[in-house]
Amino acid sequence: MHKLHNQVKKLQIAVITLIAINSFIVMTAFNSKGFKSEKFDEISVDRINIVDKKGITKMVIASNDMIRQDSKDENVKSDEFRSSGILFRNEEGEECGGLIYHGKKTKNGQEADASLTFDQYNQDQNVVLEHKENIDSAEASIDDGLSIIQRPNYKKIPEEYSTYDKISKMDITEEQRDSVKSYYANQDVIGSRRLFIGTKRGIKNNSPFNDAGLFIKNKGGATVMRIFVDYSNIPHFEVYESSGKKKIYELNFTKKNKLNSH
Repeated sequence: MHKLHNQVKKLQIAVITLIAINSFIVMTAFNSKGFKSEKFDEISVDRINIVDKKGITKMVIASNDMIRQDSKDENVKSDEFRSSGILFRNEEGEECGGLIYHGKKTKNGQEADASLTFDQYNQDQNVVLEHKENIDSAEASIDDGLSIIQRPNYKKIPEEYSTYDKISKMDITEEQRDSVKSYYANQDVIGSRRLFIGTKRGIKNNSPFNDAGLFIKNKGGATVMRIFVDYSNIPHFEVYESSGKKKIYELNFTKKNKLNSH
């Protein structure tokens, strides 16, 4: 009788254990499939991938150590970015813009960079809302505004980047290098910045500058038109010849509000 009692007790313990295990499995399955969201008071991560139902990463939120592009394109360097932020991806999983930023003290000043960019298909950025800041003991430069950059079709990327590499290796002066860049930009082989609207301010050669306006470049990358208000609050309208070096027309108001034109 005593032996039967022990066997019944063992059977009860086994049944209770089995019920507990099954309950745990059911609750776990319910939590993983039944709830669509979780609430956290705080979470610390290096990288978050936003993935669609097809398994394609559509957005990346990451620190500067983890914001690599992971591109399928062999012409894109995976470690191109060194700033924290967000990368947007298209339907093919390729990076197509983003929000990146960084800022730090330097030996003699500070530097900062923040930009919201939108890319041409499988190309680099061509619409940029940006802040650039470089300040040291000798000079200062702060740009805030919107830039438009013209780039070749993505199918020309191998030729484009081989051209950049070829130009960088040329044993020529900077002025000659600018002329070579202008030639290739006019041929739609490399990209060129066409427009900037915003402010450019700082100190150069011990002289302060603070220009706010519209700055337009030709296909070769030379500034050919400037409409701006300068450091002394004088409005300007300037037109340059195709190299951007010679001013061919100028209209401005002096401090005495007299109209000057050349």
